[in-house]
Amino acid sequence: MEYARPRQQWLGCLPWIARFVFLCVGFLLSTPETGAKIRELQCEFQTSAFSISEKALPENPYSASYPEDFVVRNGSQLQVNGERFHFAGFNNYYLPTYAADPHFLIERTGDVDVVFRDAKKLGLTVLRTWAFADGSQWNAIQPSLGILDERVLSGGLDYVVAMACSHNMRLVLTLTNYLTAFGGMQTNAFKDYVKAILTRRNSITGVLYKDDPTIMAWDLANEPWVLGDDSGQTLTAWVKDMADFVKAVDPNHLVMVGTWGYFGASSPGLLAENPQDLSWRASDSSNNAGIWSADPVCKGEDFRALMSNTSVDIGSVHLYPEFWQVCTDDCKVSLGTVPVPVQATLTNLGYWTLCSVDCRVRFLKRWLRVHFEEGAAIGKPVIVGEFGSQRPMQTRNAIYAAVYDEILQSAMEGLPAAGSLFWILSSTVHADFDDYTIYTDASKYPPNPILNAPLPGDAPCNPPPDATDFFQSRPYLQCAANHVPLVLNASVDIFNDGWEKTLQLISEQSAALSDM
Repeated sequence: MEYARPRQQWLGCLPWIARFVFLCVGFLLSTPETGAKIRELQCEFQTSAFSISEKALPENPYSASYPEDFVVRNGSQLQVNGERFHFAGFNNYYLPTYAADPHFLIERTGDVDVVFRDAKKLGLTVLRTWAFADGSQWNAIQPSLGILDERVLSGGLDYVVAMACSHNMRLVLTLTNYLTAFGGMQTNAFKDYVKAILTRRNSITGVLYKDDPTIMAWDLANEPWVLGDDSGQTLTAWVKDMADFVKAVDPNHLVMVGTWGYFGASSPGLLAENPQDLSWRASDSSNNAGIWSADPVCKGEDFRALMSNTSVDIGSVHLYPEFWQVCTDDCKVSLGTVPVPVQATLTNLGYWTLCSVDCRVRFLKRWLRVHFEEGAAIGKPVIVGEFGSQRPMQTRNAIYAAVYDEILQSAMEGLPAAGSLFWILSSTVHADFDDYTIYTDASKYPPNPILNAPLPGDAPCNPPPDATDFFQSRPYLQCAANHVPLVLNASVDIFNDGWEKTLQLISEQSAALSDM
């Protein structure tokens, strides 16, 4: 792998120019708090993001408060220094990208750093983030094949690892994506890239990535699929090849793969447990949902086969139950509840059917329990690598509570439920692009919109004939999610009511797992 270098000699002066401007502006705009933050970083690492010469790096940048021992696997348990390790954590994919932005040399304190601050206040101990960004996109780590951008690595990924270290927080670093967002598997000469990251020396801490106990695990890929492979062997073989390669380069760290958790050919008795995904199509006169079964024919994933790989240490499940149709008459899983489908028209181009919140909760608890039992049978820990819920907060809190309760209960019963990572904790200056974001400030959540027409009391979740934009409205989605009639009250923020409860659930789970 090669590193991108400035083409003109005068560009080499830019770090010093930037440092001079930064110090001048910092002097004019500094407060005691920001000044202390700058001194803290300089004292801890004896360098800064603007000076990455290895000669300036300390021999040992860690103090007693930093992670000194690796997270290891002992059978079906995660351990640190011989003690069981359970965690409550979070996802935030964008931190390395935004930390590397030259415009964020000052402002990243209000975006990147605040995420670590908020996570620490919530008691969260593990962060999963992207250690990749490929192609022509903004702040790509690998802007072209085999070329790595040192500016983005040192100012972005190195900075995030150093910040996690200083907050005594562990990292799960994802190495690529199945989808094309941020580059993806199709754009990578993957082994060369992985080796370059694993053997990189952090420009801020001075520690090789493969020697850094701040990193808990390498996540080979985010949500990999091989559509149409009913055997699951293609993905299983790829994971074995890459997991063996990572272990050969870096025997210190755990390896996992960020799968959805679908069961496949190696566990035929569990195929009926798989959920059903929803596919949506252009609207027609019947207004029906198009449904594809989430079986191995569609996904090419085999959870048991992947976990049985000797180089894979952790099983991972991604959980978004609102995307799974489990409440219709052809439901594959007997949940002991009467199906209560809710017809929800999400756009003027397609339809899908949402099941009730109670049905989703019942499904996800069983789905998690089956995976934890699989982990026990195989002898490896299982984590919820991603989970989340869109609003209203009442629905979100029900999902969070169910996930946390099942993890805690399973762990107390001796099952290898190691922890969870919700999607996504963000700073208040970062937009909520997918409606899954958790903020610690209620003002960031948009309030209830004003409808062009009122909801009919006798037909919940059905629009007035002339309400052309009704299907896009948040009150409609709230109604669909809860399957209850909705009376709009502009003075009450029903869509966001309960946001503090979400934070309470997160903090309580963090405390409960830290005491185990």
